[in-house]
Amino acid sequence: ERMRITSAGHTHFGSTSSPSAGQGGVSILNYGTIQSSRTGTANLSHNEFYNPNGQVGNIKTGGSDLNINASSSLTFYTNNSEKFRITSAGSVGIGETDPHGRVHIKDGNSGDTAIDINNDDLVIENSSYAGITLTTPNNKGGGIYFSDPDVAASGRLFYDHAGNFMTFTTNNSERMR
Repeated sequence: ERMRITSAGHTHFGSTSSPSAGQGGVSILNYGTIQSSRTGTANLSHNEFYNPNGQVGNIKTGGSDLNINASSSLTFYTNNSEKFRITSAGSVGIGETDPHGRVHIKDGNSGDTAIDINNDDLVIENSSYAGITLTTPNNKGGGIYFSDPDVAASGRLFYDHAGNFMTFTTNNSERMR
């Protein structure tokens, strides 16, 4: 038997029952298991993914949420090349399979393997020049602000496009222009 439609409206391909019988709409079993289901009031639909060792991830929708769950890293590919990864620890790697910080953007290998753990929230790596660009309109400015629980911008580097000047601020006072 290759396909079964039960009296409850469950459709099963490759098996006579669903992995979670009673919830299902569609299931395709074996090592490419896809199961779409809908429960009564939750309207939850999900697809599950398996390998020979068991479930490795799922995609669930309910209400306006889309939840993607992987048992290890969640990876995104284009042209058979990994472009983006979220690790099981919640770190994000763009162009990096082993993020060295909370967010690691890599455009080339710098050779650096030891990032200071107190300053690893954002790591930008390149094999040549690396940088961050802040883009604003001609009559505005851009800056990097340093804050603490008491002062929102006690230190800052700020560039003003309208006046074409840069300021350096410490202890909430401009120190150099």
